[in-house]
Amino acid sequence: MLGNLEQAQIGASRACEEVGMVSVVHAGVAQHELGEVRLRIGDLEGAEAAFDRAQELGEDPQPGLALLRLAQGDAPAALASIGGTLEGAAFDGFARARMLAAQAEIARAVTDIGRAGESRDALGEIVGQIPSPAVRAASEWACGLLALMEDDPETASRHLREARDRWSAVSAPYETAKAEVALSEADLKRGERDDAAAHLQIAQAMFERIGAKLDARSAADLEERIRRGGSPYRTVRTFLFTDIVGSTSLMGVIGDDAWDDLRRWHDQALRAVFVDNGGEEIDHAGDGFFVAFPDATSALASAVEIQRRLAEHRRAHGFAPQVRIGLHATAATRDEGDYTGLGVHTAARISSLAEAGEILASVETIGDAPDVRTSEGRTAHLKGIAEPVHVVAIDWRD
Repeated sequence: MLGNLEQAQIGASRACEEVGMVSVVHAGVAQHELGEVRLRIGDLEGAEAAFDRAQELGEDPQPGLALLRLAQGDAPAALASIGGTLEGAAFDGFARARMLAAQAEIARAVTDIGRAGESRDALGEIVGQIPSPAVRAASEWACGLLALMEDDPETASRHLREARDRWSAVSAPYETAKAEVALSEADLKRGERDDAAAHLQIAQAMFERIGAKLDARSAADLEERIRRGGSPYRTVRTFLFTDIVGSTSLMGVIGDDAWDDLRRWHDQALRAVFVDNGGEEIDHAGDGFFVAFPDATSALASAVEIQRRLAEHRRAHGFAPQVRIGLHATAATRDEGDYTGLGVHTAARISSLAEAGEILASVETIGDAPDVRTSEGRTAHLKGIAEPVHVVAIDWRD
């Protein structure tokens, strides 16, 4: 797969036919290789079919299968897939390095800094055992992705450049182009939009040259958005969604004028809390807010303060609207003042599960937050989200 992917697909297909009647083991390996090629071309259905056939023949098609799940938008399933393989079998150093590099990429997609750090550390150990440029490139890749997650673009750029140069030296154009895309994100974090666009142009040209169609289109789309003035990049935030429970019924009871007064007071009170805790208001639709916080601690503090202020107003004045709040820490794409991605949808769905006066958060959100009292966790199946999410209710009462 060092050159043209279409030619590689033809060769892999021929290998599947030639060895299929001779050796089950080699047939499984050939189907695995065919799936990897199709994945890079962007034929996700074809890749899945090849990986399924490889599994039927006894071959574990990793890391391609996990990366396929990531490309299909199911990052949690991707992480579970690659993690299960790494825990359940022994591999030589080269194979393990490939899987760890993929795990680092997937961990970044689900904001699992712990897993990304484990991948980096494990790759660092392999580098000490195998003096290989490709293994060193994988190690630098994992270091760079972790630095991006930690909002350290300078460190990320240093490691990603090293990964790019080492992959280029061993004629791995697909990996080299992926490093160029990651370098563009580091540049955007530093506000260097022209440099980011240049990295994406290089990546697009490399993807097109080898026939990686989906990746080429994605790089082109990102570059165009930057040229139009946007600055899309991946970052980690804790997202907070609020909603007044039963607002329609309440409006019918108190009337339009009183509702307008109540909503103005509600909006002013919540916005003051967001500002005090460093929140960035992203959207305000109807009677709900979508707010991004730099970390879970500030988001949790904001959520608790909102509920306590509403409770105090209820005690002092006899009434305050019941608000539900959802929280989720995740990676997302930032572009032109908005955040997009599966994690944002997950945060919104968590909020919709909350009851009146409740703060509901994903378990990973409260992982590093100090002194947080919670209920016993439960598993939630969220609409439109493939994998279940573990959530807890925050005990905000004094």
